[in-house]
Amino acid sequence: MAYNYSMVLNQNDIEELIQLAESAALKAGLMIRQSSNEKFHILKKQGGSSLASQVLTEVDLKSQEIIRYALSASLEKYDLGWLGEESDDDNSRFEKDYFWCVDPLDGTLPFTEGYPGYAVSIALVAKNGTSRLGVVYDPVREELYSSNSKVKGLSETNTLNFFCDRSFIEHPFFKKTLNKLESYCKQKGYSNLEVHPKAGAVINAIGVMQNSPSCYFKFPKENQGGGSIWDYAATASIGINSGVCISSINGQALHLNANDSTYMNKQGILYASDKELANYIIQMYQQLSGQ
Repeated sequence: MAYNYSMVLNQNDIEELIQLAESAALKAGLMIRQSSNEKFHILKKQGGSSLASQVLTEVDLKSQEIIRYALSASLEKYDLGWLGEESDDDNSRFEKDYFWCVDPLDGTLPFTEGYPGYAVSIALVAKNGTSRLGVVYDPVREELYSSNSKVKGLSETNTLNFFCDRSFIEHPFFKKTLNKLESYCKQKGYSNLEVHPKAGAVINAIGVMQNSPSCYFKFPKENQGGGSIWDYAATASIGINSGVCISSINGQALHLNANDSTYMNKQGILYASDKELANYIIQMYQQLSGQ
């Protein structure tokens, strides 16, 4: 029997849904790990302007089927909507108080290349655009991350780690951004700047949670892209619980349920290991963009 939900989920509900998401992520992750050593067809889909957003495999589709099946009972029990990367947006995210937001294989491009940097990402997002819970599973390292616990393994170094999408290397602001970050390193007395450009959005965000000082950000742009809701919904919840500063590139709260698009290109995104670094990046972008 379905709940008649126009109310806030209580903590017991959240705990049950986290456990369901963890189980679903582990099942999908096992299939992905087994498939990584097998032959699979690489397809192409309509997406943003980057190659990473257009690559698709049957592994993505199978992973979403596994997750959808594992979460299916909760859709009725809690009257939840659904948004999955590999299925059409049915707009239930605007009709229900909460919706599952699923990226069944974030980082498909590194997956096809046999390079670490891909993950399963499952989040529950409220209609108002806030992430209520998040679960991420890294099939390569066999590590599960959840919003009900802090990310373990924080490494504090004298190096500023900059995680970025590989498409950012071609961005008009790329070299100026590196110069600005190198200046910040000198200002703070860090030994050097290390750039990590190969992983998907989810593993990039996890990288910020596991390394200090570190950052991951994307600038706004006019054309569609900049990642989608499902790229950030889970890590937005996990990261805040782990003490990471997360916002739009202008320092506003991420809105994960925009009316016009699932893409985040109008907001940009920012993950930073501390508030001082986050403020520096916000000011840096404002200077670079002439705001």
